[in-house]
Amino acid sequence: MKPSPPSKQIASLLNQALVWHEQDKLHEALWMYQQVLKIDQSNFTALQGMGILNGQFGRFEEALKFITAAVMVRPNDFAINYNQGVALQELKRHAEALSSYDKVLTLNPNLAEAHVNRGNALQELKRYEEALVSYDNALALQPDNAKAYKNKGIIKILLGDFEGGWPLFEWRWKDDQKDAVRNFKQPLWLGEQSISGKTILLHAEQGLGDTLQMIRYVPMVAALGAKVILEAPAVLVPLLNTIKNETTIVTKGDALPGFDCHCPLMSLPLAFKTRVDSVPAPIPYLTAELQKLNAWRERLGAKTRPRVGLAWSGNPQHKNDRNRSIGLRMLEPLRHLACEYHSLQKEVRIEDQPAMAEYTQIQAHENELTDFSDTAALIAELDLIITIDSSVAHLAGALGKSVWILLPYNSDYRWLTARNDSPWYPTARLFRQRSIGDWDGVIKEISSILNRQFNYPTPVEKPVESIS
Repeated sequence: MKPSPPSKQIASLLNQALVWHEQDKLHEALWMYQQVLKIDQSNFTALQGMGILNGQFGRFEEALKFITAAVMVRPNDFAINYNQGVALQELKRHAEALSSYDKVLTLNPNLAEAHVNRGNALQELKRYEEALVSYDNALALQPDNAKAYKNKGIIKILLGDFEGGWPLFEWRWKDDQKDAVRNFKQPLWLGEQSISGKTILLHAEQGLGDTLQMIRYVPMVAALGAKVILEAPAVLVPLLNTIKNETTIVTKGDALPGFDCHCPLMSLPLAFKTRVDSVPAPIPYLTAELQKLNAWRERLGAKTRPRVGLAWSGNPQHKNDRNRSIGLRMLEPLRHLACEYHSLQKEVRIEDQPAMAEYTQIQAHENELTDFSDTAALIAELDLIITIDSSVAHLAGALGKSVWILLPYNSDYRWLTARNDSPWYPTARLFRQRSIGDWDGVIKEISSILNRQFNYPTPVEKPVESIS
């Protein structure tokens, strides 16, 4: 019989590990947990700590390994089963995550967070009605659970219930956007009061694509008799100056002129009581600058083949980037078609640079794309844009260009479900994954359609019409 581990030594090591973990000295804590496991490889606290720390480092495969080992030590500990569900969700193993949350709720049925995460897993599996039930269960236990309200709103919008969804989406200010609340002394306007003769500040709040999507409402606000101030990120300001009305554009971070009330851009669908059948889509509602348009026309020269713009990755900091962005090599099937390809990437990720050097069919323009007005002018000279769900998709749609958008299995709420068109962008065509992670099927479908339309045996001698 082996002697038992030196419990006092382990207790001392664990205590130090927990202190460092609490102080965010993560590497030190990791090393200390490892020392514990060298003495006792089944120590629950150390296994749990290693799982959590690896998750914090973004190493979810490694995190799951330690968490699963901890579950084997204490199979009826609801907290470690919950952590297992979180790790599985991060790895897009949503069906397994659902099983973990089901087990958590058998052990602790009153854990609101588990009901919310269970709803999230169901949403990823496109089991939307079941997800709504899970969110309602969370709210029955915790009536002020902002995440449950917001996620419930997202599903309602996704399903086309705009009337029920947009009001719930306002709970974002108490959830993931609580740190972005603008504490203006002026009141929030959500469409209920007259703004005739008043000055209203419309301010960007989320990503660049969100801003490009929602500025369509600016003329509608102005039509109510208000003077409009639009605050936006600097990279968008030159492009937004093409908005066709009396709007004051202010760069975010600069001093604001006086105003009487304000509204975040993503709240405008609520303010105007937008339904699926009343989405304002006055395409195009943005235009390229004439001087930059002429410069791109000269730079590109005479067209001999259909010109196709490509955007395959977005902002890596985006919370859903792992699901929406793809590697450049995924576009390999497109290389052999008779098209002239242009990269719309402002930056090419390090992992894509070898492919970019190899794919000489794709012309790079990173140095020329200083802001979105440059990208808009380039897009205006192309026949078709193929892009993931990023700001390029919204820009192309706002310019009224033919755009094909590649969507993950559970797409963002704005693209609705089970349709290949969009009420937001009449010139868009949506290509959806048929199963989680199946980009091969999407690229194959796009390649087949392009092949039928653009695969000429010799270069085209005259310009082709834009396709829709």
